[in-house]
Amino acid sequence: MEGKETAESLAEEAAASSLTRTCHLYVVDQQPIGQLLFELWCEQKGPAYHRCLKFLDAARRYEVGFALPACSALTNGHKDLFAPCVDAVKRTLAGAPFKQFTGSMYFHRYLQWKWLEAQPVTYKTFRIESRKKE
Repeated sequence: MEGKETAESLAEEAAASSLTRTCHLYVVDQQPIGQLLFELWCEQKGPAYHRCLKFLDAARRYEVGFALPACSALTNGHKDLFAPCVDAVKRTLAGAPFKQFTGSMYFHRYLQWKWLEAQPVTYKTFRIESRKKE
């Protein structure tokens, strides 16, 4: 009986982990507002998460810079030089840090934003647009 309970708990944990990764992929990688709020949360939470984000940003800039002809000569054609590290950092951030993020005020702001986006715009809708005062 104990083996069956262990197997069930492992299956539930794997399903939750898969759901968390899928949710992280959608919220952080595909939603600009989710990415911004996750970055703000990481900066607020501590230097370890913030360093991970700085690394991902540097790797992204490296890949974009690689498109320049001068850069390809310098790197001997290794555009995906940091790909394994980027994948490892993203997997790490998609685990426990993302679970903590989902319980934060930042994630609640993300949900509020997505709810507001889903509301239909009608003639009765009032939304304020910020404008610079000159």
